[in-house]
Amino acid sequence: GYRERFRRFEGKIYLPKFVIQENGSWRDINYEMDILRSIDWSLVNLDYVLNLALDKKPLVDSEVVVGLSEDRKDVIKEKKRSYGPFTSWQIDKVFMTRQLLDVVPNPWIAYEMCDKTANALAGEYGEKVVSYNLAYLIEELRKHLEKERDRLAETVFRDLITEKTLWFFLIASKGGYRLPRRMRIKSDVKRLVRADNSQLERSLFEEVSEEGINEMEKSVAICLDEQQKLLWWYRNLSRQDYYIQGWKKHKIYPDFIFTDSPPTNLDDYKTIYVVETKGLHLQNEDTTYKTSVFEFCNKLGTQKDWRQLNLEFKNKRIEFKVIYENEWRNRINQILG
Repeated sequence: GYRERFRRFEGKIYLPKFVIQENGSWRDINYEMDILRSIDWSLVNLDYVLNLALDKKPLVDSEVVVGLSEDRKDVIKEKKRSYGPFTSWQIDKVFMTRQLLDVVPNPWIAYEMCDKTANALAGEYGEKVVSYNLAYLIEELRKHLEKERDRLAETVFRDLITEKTLWFFLIASKGGYRLPRRMRIKSDVKRLVRADNSQLERSLFEEVSEEGINEMEKSVAICLDEQQKLLWWYRNLSRQDYYIQGWKKHKIYPDFIFTDSPPTNLDDYKTIYVVETKGLHLQNEDTTYKTSVFEFCNKLGTQKDWRQLNLEFKNKRIEFKVIYENEWRNRINQILG
């Protein structure tokens, strides 16, 4: 349960979510139903794959014959190996289509893209060369269509906001996430403590399990617990707790939720911070996406009066941040300094 000094917040800590207005009510946005289904695939730009450079070297068929070995340690050994020209070439567009259906869910549209790409490259290189490069072509087509899908999905997402079909809401009934009142911790799992082995003091819950927390996250948690201007912090659990559904399929589960404490009232909070921590090796396209979503959340958040919920959220703010491994201590000190 909640730490004694924070129990007055039970059932009163809400976080905003993206929700769809439908039939006079609200529901969580669904990636497949609300975004993927609305993508206009005719807007896909295939220029990159239409201009792929292919390997013109012909493939070679190889045959290896193996049999039982006279030496029991080897069990089997090679008996014969032969090579010959690759003769069974073909451009199997149906096979290509099947490899793309998890990216482009409409088989007719996927086939049209495969047909257009294969025909364009065959016109330049010939069908034999395209068939030699079929695996490479499918791989590049997949990667390119994933990028195009995400680009068009972002357009759909932002259009839904503009059309006032999709909202970033914080309301008590639906369209808001409420932090849990209780959490289960296995009795045999080690509890998180401070660096000097003393007990935590500012975690929202009385006890915090070390299970599922990596070394960086552990360091961040301990640093937060030692901040004098922090009121409470919470370790958000992946695939279980608060998430943001952006314009890509996978939900974003932030690592930490914490609050600052204004000088005028040390027992209340002014701002809720929703934070994703990232190692340097994870500074990639996924991180860029999460940063974009968080920036969008902050932009929409500045347009909201969170008092829509009730008077408990009067004059409170919510900020979303991505913090990297090489800067986390400095960023936390800046936020809570």
